Amino acid sequence: MKVGAAGKLMVAGEYAVALLGTPALAVATGEIVTVTQVPSNASPPTEATITLDAFGQSWSWPMDDIPDEGLAAFIRAALYFVWQDNPPALTKNLQVRVRADRAGQKLGLGSSAATTVATLRAALALRGERRDALEIGRWADEIHRSVQGGQGSGYDVYTIAMGGCCKYEPKQRHATHLDWPKGLHAVALYSGQPASTTKALKQGISGADPRVAQIAASATVLLENWSTASPQRLLELLNECEKHFEALATSHRWLLPSAIEAIKNDIEACGAIARVSGAGGGDCVWAWSDDPARLKALITRRKSSLVATFPADLAIPGAL
Repeated sequence: MKVGAAGKLMVAGEYAVALLGTPALAVATGEIVTVTQVPSNASPPTEATITLDAFGQSWSWPMDDIPDEGLAAFIRAALYFVWQDNPPALTKNLQVRVRADRAGQKLGLGSSAATTVATLRAALALRGERRDALEIGRWADEIHRSVQGGQGSGYDVYTIAMGGCCKYEPKQRHATHLDWPKGLHAVALYSGQPASTTKALKQGISGADPRVAQIAASATVLLENWSTASPQRLLELLNECEKHFEALATSHRWLLPSAIEAIKNDIEACGAIARVSGAGGGDCVWAWSDDPARLKALITRRKSSLVATFPADLAIPGAL
């Protein structure tokens, strides 16, 4: 048995999706978490264990003694959500591998959400059960928020569960697939430093700030045009989204550290549109263009920062 889960990248609607409950646009990347059944080295086999390999470290625990902390807490919660007090009799161990970092620093691809989705799929598979992507999203969202004390907009979990390009509506806890626009190209580059939306919200960003409402409004317009507008028009709208994020950053300078500013400068020097992904303060930056040659030039300049290219690295919708 082997199952996996994609990563995610926010395109538009940052902060507003959590603070105002307005829609967001996000995409699923390639696979970043796998859960695999592996044979036990013990002879005869002993009690099954679970191993977690993540961020350059490895841990192993008995299946009934998974700690309630870090990524292990999401694994534990997902397994218990499905199995409750009746786990299957396992003769093989489980191995969870997370590949969402550079030199131990997270990339901002939603490692906890992907770990939750992948473990949930594994728990169901070990019972011989299967659920559609939207139901996986609902269950994984419930699990993910329970571990986080009820926090989280849910966009990351639903995007990862659904795959592809998604419109996420937090008030309905619902995601809808959108096709990738023909003629639009993008790459995601890592800034070299991690960020945290939770920490950012604790540093004073409020839903009462009119600039958050402007972020919401620009995301809504982008979503309305995503499937019908020309690539040139979408680039204009993506740039508009970034301008509202930059306006918010005038009062929260940590949203645009020098590492992000440097990447944005390189993107713009190549004639592409720069768009910070998610919370800002670190993680990834988008480069958007209707000309792949511009993005190839950027990749040549920033090859070590490359995380994904789109639409090539767009996860297949609903894929396991």
